[in-house]
Amino acid sequence: MQERYYIVCSREEDHLDWPNVIDPSCSNEIFIDPDFDEACDDAICENCSRHILPNTYKKQRFHLLSIYLNIEKIIDWFETKLNDSRLMWEKVEKGVYYICNQGRIVNLIILDFCTDAIFLTIDKLRVHPTVLITLKKDIPNLLLNLYVVPMVKLFCQLKTVTEIFQEADKRGVPEVVENTSLQVLPASYISLKRVEPIIPTKLLELQVVKGMVYVNSIEVINKKAASCLNIFRILFKQFLHDCEKELPPEKHTLLNINQLEKLLGLSLEADLEHQIRKPLNKMQKTIKATLAEKLGLSIERDDVIQTLGWQRSSHGYRINPFTLTIKK
Repeated sequence: MQERYYIVCSREEDHLDWPNVIDPSCSNEIFIDPDFDEACDDAICENCSRHILPNTYKKQRFHLLSIYLNIEKIIDWFETKLNDSRLMWEKVEKGVYYICNQGRIVNLIILDFCTDAIFLTIDKLRVHPTVLITLKKDIPNLLLNLYVVPMVKLFCQLKTVTEIFQEADKRGVPEVVENTSLQVLPASYISLKRVEPIIPTKLLELQVVKGMVYVNSIEVINKKAASCLNIFRILFKQFLHDCEKELPPEKHTLLNINQLEKLLGLSLEADLEHQIRKPLNKMQKTIKATLAEKLGLSIERDDVIQTLGWQRSSHGYRINPFTLTIKK
């Protein structure tokens, strides 16, 4: 669980700050650390690049409480419960288990972790009794009458794995009308388990026109985000240089934070977290979200601006040479 506070860049209700607003439509959320001190800390909007004084101008702070699930630990805990039950079991796929006892077999599917829709098709579910374990409070209406057990009942010891197995076995297989491979869940249901998409090489076309950045003809960086555009132009210039030299993708140059600092001409006192890392993270998230919204493309956040971490011999940022081509 994480508790954080943030301010909204442009809010007319923040009467003292409103005269300082650059872009009245900027609704960017800027997180404020608990120990934030205006005397030595910066609050900079990554979209319109303005410096904000949240204390001086008494900007309203909004409360955000986030809960993060450690999926791997939940799976480990659940499989420990399976072992404790002394039932025979086999993990078939992520979130999918076959439970067996005295010749009886039950399919057990942790719905929020199952990423392979084939296990949720009618022709699979009609073979053996099935129980769905759910973490979410609400699930969509199912096309079959399946046995559903909230994971919280296992957490709170209101049910045991053995009891769930016995009840599912007693219910038997659901009645079906059609002999079809129709999935029992609506297509809109989203698993909590991350699905790794297979992205074709050179899926995206990058174009820079009059300083504006386009991917597949969609503008992906706000033209008012000066700090973001300045960083992108440096990375793009290096990308063009490597392409002209006909370097293979794996040989394209990475620029680390210190190199970017020099190329941007920042002062020695510059806060690299606010002036480089945050704009880079912002661009990665914005590009991913924009292409998903405008084109329905499911890409990873580093498919345009690639990040290679410190654990490697070479690290830093670059325009991703594996997924991008330049559109003339």
